[in-house]
Formats: sequence, C-alpha cells, structure tokens
Amino acid sequence: MKLKITAGYAVAFAALVVVVKELHELSHIVPGRLICGCWGAFRDFNLISFCEPCMQENPLILLASFGGPLFTYLCMWTGLWLMLKPAINLKWLGFTLLFANKPFARLFTALVGGGDEFGALRQILSESISQQSIQLITVLAILAIILPPLIVACKNIGNKYKLVWFTGFFLLPMLFDFVFVMGFLNSLLQKGVLSEPFIFATPWLVHVVFWASILLLFTFRKHLLVHPFNLKSAKATAAGASIA
Repeated sequence: MKLKITAGYAVAFAALVVVVKELHELSHIVPGRLICGCWGAFRDFNLISFCEPCMQENPLILLASFGGPLFTYLCMWTGLWLMLKPAINLKWLGFTLLFANKPFARLFTALVGGGDEFGALRQILSESISQQSIQLITVLAILAIILPPLIVACKNIGNKYKLVWFTGFFLLPMLFDFVFVMGFLNSLLQKGVLSEPFIFATPWLVHVVFWASILLLFTFRKHLLVHPFNLKSAKATAAGASIA
C-alpha cells in the first residue's frame, strides 16, 4: 500500500483524531456517571474528573477509568483487522484508524508515569507492589496491545522510505493533539471561552469542536474510505465519462 497525503486526507485525519479523542473521554465520563450517579467537577479537552465521594467509596469506578483505553484499543485493533483485509481501501481505512488513536501517546504517557492505564493499575496494585513495578507492568501491557497493529501497519507501507512514513504517522498525531487540542483549545477554556458546562457536564467549547470535527469528517470522508490512488483513478474515470 503506497501512502499519499493529500490536503483532504490531512483535514479528515485531523478531524478523526479530535473525534476519537472525545469519544475516548466520553468512554470515561458516561460510565462514571452511571456508576456514581453524578458528574465530575472538572473536565477539559484532555482531563476529566469523577465525583469525589465516588472515587473513594465505589471500587466500580475503576471500570470507568479503563473505559477510555478500552475504546481506544478497540479502535486500534479494528484498524488491525481492516489492514489484514485484501481490499486496499479497507487497508487504508484501517491504517488511518490505528494512527488516529495515537498509539505513541498511550506508550509515552505510561513511560513518564501518567495516563489512564497507569493510574488505574496504581489504584489496584499500589498496596502490593512498588510504583516502579506498576509502571513497568503498564508499559509492557501497552506494548503487548499496540505492537501487533503497528507491525502490520509497517508491513503494509509500500513507500520507499518506509520507516520515515511510519515514524511520521506514529509521532505527528500526538504532536497535533499536544499543540492544537491540549495547547490551543485548552488555553481557550482557561480564558473562559465557552467554558460553561452543558451536556455531560462538558464545556460548550468541547461540544462545538467535537461536532465541527464530525462535520469535517463527514465532508472529507472519501479521503479516508478510498485509497488516494483509487480515488485518483475514480476521478479520472468520471472525467472521461463526462467528456464522452
């Protein structure tokens, strides 16, 4: 599979990164509300909180802690499943779905002692083993989950500089998330821009960005669903048919 980045694909990919990121957060928030019966006091584009009494009193809240990573890993493995299909368009979609869920971010946050996985495992295991051991377990578990789809993705790249392309897709989505979402958009919230909570106790700005991203994703969806070389052939065929 030859990779080709078009302007339409870049827009669709960025929109998909934002959409799956918010769905990741909702996979924490909604189970947390069902378990605790109330919303957390704080959230932005990257961090959420659960009800304080529930955090100490209800051990089931750990299910909500794992909800986000479970959603993200399910998306990654759906991408793996699609990349194993013979159709090039499905491979393209699977490749995109894998990297839009930022596998490097899952690993990086655990390596620096953060992230959902480390936080949840620390709650479960902190009384029995050291923090360093919990972090090592977390990193190894994440590697075990993300390596199979990453290996398949790398094998599917047919470009000349395979490792350069792979590294770009591995690192750049996290950089985009860090600069645009966690940096720029969170700074707007901190300044009070549409920061009032609405549905799911989520600020208006988060909803606006989420639905705008869904609109962009729908508008540019063909760039994710059709491999760029197939898309080019389809346009050429359509142009020839219109001339005839």
